[in-house]
Amino acid sequence: MSAPARDLDRPEDWLRPGATNYVDMRSLEKAITPPIILRPADRISEIADAIAGLTYGQMIALAEGLWSSRGQSEITCESLPAIIHRWSNAQTTRL
Repeated sequence: MSAPARDLDRPEDWLRPGATNYVDMRSLEKAITPPIILRPADRISEIADAIAGLTYGQMIALAEGLWSSRGQSEITCESLPAIIHRWSNAQTTRL
């Protein structure tokens, strides 16, 4: 008669919450993955990806936020960076 299997002896239990050797793989991945330092071009791509993932309603909210951040300024190529900066600062102070 063999001894009962322990958690360590049964691979199917390795990822079972509550097991003595349970490992949350997502937490482990975050803990051991070095931070990614983004180059400016990568950050712009990241912004583009985030915007592409917005719902229609979120896109409307973004447009309204940018529009109200313009103040009395006309939106031009020259004024747009300042408008985006004002909007983003207003968002971070709300968090």
